[in-house]
Amino acid sequence: MKLTKEKIINLIIILGIGVVLFTPTGFELKVILNRFLSFSPTELKSDDQRVLLDYNWQLSSQDRVAHNFNEYNDKVVVLNFWATWCPPCVAEMPSFQKLYNDYGDRVTFLFLATDEEEKVASFLKKNNTICLCLMLKAPFRRHFFLKLFQ
Repeated sequence: MKLTKEKIINLIIILGIGVVLFTPTGFELKVILNRFLSFSPTELKSDDQRVLLDYNWQLSSQDRVAHNFNEYNDKVVVLNFWATWCPPCVAEMPSFQKLYNDYGDRVTFLFLATDEEEKVASFLKKNNTICLCLMLKAPFRRHFFLKLFQ
């Protein structure tokens, strides 16, 4: 079988796709791409907005202290749902950290993680992130998103 220029190019493309999809290097490339392509969010029209019906969220912090979202009911809160395996989530963390550094004394920043506590702690330490990161308690996690909004 003779390797033609076309076959070599196809092989390089297939290998490149494999690297992006299946390796840690690919994850980092996705993060960089998300930072490059990210945009400023727009405000939802009032007809599209949903009212939060339940503030009784069973949460725990990295140091295993129990929290309930009711504690923050009368405060200005930036709430970010994220995961360590999510490239857009990882890509936006530096921007959130900068906001936290600038407004942390006036606004409560809560980062609600969906991963296991060990992965979250490792990520925060590795990336030198300072924030209150909360995790949903295990029995509550499964039904959380179903009953949150109507």
